[in-house]
Amino acid sequence: MKNQENRQSIKEFLSWRENLYHGLNVRKETIVELLDALSSNQMANSVVGLSENPLFRRDYNSSANYCHR
Repeated sequence: MKNQENRQSIKEFLSWRENLYHGLNVRKETIVELLDALSSNQMANSVVGLSENPLFRRDYNSSANYCHR
């Protein structure tokens, strides 16, 4: 039962993530990767820390440029 609930939760999350991506007008990939890094990171306390997360495949400038807009 728990396994089925987990699959359903993952399916709903992926749907939400895809809807978010398609609803963004600019910097879609950067924003989604930054959210992935944020949601998977327990230690970062700055944008620099998030940009070092493996799920954020861009450089620090991409995250800083987005955050300063």
